[in-house]
Formats: sequence, C-alpha cells, structure tokens
Amino acid sequence: MQSIIQLENNNQIILTGADGKTISYDTFMARNPKCQLVFNGKNNRLVLPFDAELMNSKINFMANNGLCYLENTLNKKVILNLSVWENSTFIMGKDCSFNGFLNAIVSENRTVLIGQRVMFSFGIWIRTSDVHIVLSIESRKIINHGKDVIIGDDVWIGQGASLLKGATIGSGTVLGYGSILTKAVPSNCICSGAPAKVVKRQIVWDRQSMHNFSEEEKTDFEETYDFDPKIIYTNEAYPENLQEFRKQLGSIQKRTMLDKMAVIATLFDQPVVIKEKKPSFLASLFE
Repeated sequence: MQSIIQLENNNQIILTGADGKTISYDTFMARNPKCQLVFNGKNNRLVLPFDAELMNSKINFMANNGLCYLENTLNKKVILNLSVWENSTFIMGKDCSFNGFLNAIVSENRTVLIGQRVMFSFGIWIRTSDVHIVLSIESRKIINHGKDVIIGDDVWIGQGASLLKGATIGSGTVLGYGSILTKAVPSNCICSGAPAKVVKRQIVWDRQSMHNFSEEEKTDFEETYDFDPKIIYTNEAYPENLQEFRKQLGSIQKRTMLDKMAVIATLFDQPVVIKEKKPSFLASLFE
C-alpha cells in the first residue's frame, strides 16, 4: 500500500508501506521538520518509505520528470543533499546507511543506481555530469557527455570519496578515503587514490567497529569470523553485457513515470544463486 501526497504541477510524494494510511504535505513536513524539499518544474516524484526520517536532508527537483526512489535504510534515517535535474533518476536499495551527508547531483538525463546495504561515510559526492560544456575544436562536438553512476550491493564508501560520471563499483568493494573514481572497479576489492585504482583483491569487510578492539580481540575475531558466501560475489563490475545494462537504464528514462517506478521496484529482488555464492547486484539484473 502507498499514500500519495499530490502537489502542484503534478509533483508527488509517494510513501510506500503506508498500509492504507493517508497523510497531508503539512503533516509530512511536521514529521520531518529539518528537511528541505523543493519541487521546481512538473511531474517529479519522491518515493520513500512511510516511516523514513529525513534528517536535515535537502532534496531538490530542479526541472521536470525527476525521480528519487528510496528503499528502507538500515535505521530509517535518510541524510541526503540531492539535486535531481531534467528526466534524471536517483535510486537507492534497502538497508543503506549514512554517517554524514551523501551529496549527489543527478543530471543530463542520467541515473544514479545504488544497491543494497551500502555504507556511506562523511563528505561523499556523486555526480553524473561535468556540468559545463567541453567541445572539440576539430569536430565542433560536445566531448564530455554525462554518464550513469552505479554502486553494487555491500559496498563501503570511505570519507571524502567522489564518484564522478561513469563510476561503477562492484559489490562487496571498499572505496578508500578521499578517492576519486571515474571508471568501473571489480567486486570484493579495495580501491583508493585519485584516480582510484585497485590496491587489494579478494577481500570482504564487516560493519563492526574496531575502535575499542584490543589485539587479543582482533585475533579472536579473525579466528571466529565466518565468511558468509552471501558477501563473496561472483563477477567483476564490468561484465561484457554492462553496456546492455546501461541501455536498460536509458530505457528507464524513456518510460512513463508509473512504468519507470514499476521497473525500479523489481531491481532489488532477483532470486539468483550461482555456485553457492551470491551474484553481485549488477549481475543479478541480467538474469
């Protein structure tokens, strides 16, 4: 069940999991007193769980036909500084978490697609466009078109990292402090640097904090840790059919808003198992 808050110019806030409950815009804002929502243009959609808490969030729809689609976060809290431009889409899967603001600008008719259980640290930026135009003198063509940004499942993004147009992170990967990513990187690895490069492969990570760990506790953790096959992924972030997936994202943009949301809702529930290991979020979309 969902509840729809109808705004001017066919802009809507859609609350999922509402169990038939209805809510007014004033009531919604009273429940989220420190958030800022701006709906410029028309036909924009903000889709989020009924009980989500927008913690000082700023969500700005800057033009027409923008979509922000959020699943349940790990603790119901959403900490976003987001701008969605003409016909652009921001999608976040369930059980993600924030330690500070996630800043994102989605424009040039592109998509930011974030998987499930992604952990965001502080001061992170995601952008799908350079914003300003660069042309070839020779061909007189624009040479810096925008690109989608894709983040798989179970990804940890470190403090101050930036994901620029074309960035793709395989599931189970760690992106290090202050990294700048502009390309595709594999699953289950550590990437760091500016530009970011793979520095360690075949890793998994755990949300548990080591701040107060003694050396004995670290040893005990190592000896008792059970490598859950669900967090070891089976593919790289750049399969041969990644271009086909990007075409699918493009086709999402061309759909009606209702069809667009129906397609997105199916992206996070792909019951696929390969060799007793969980396929990455990216791989599951191709099954």
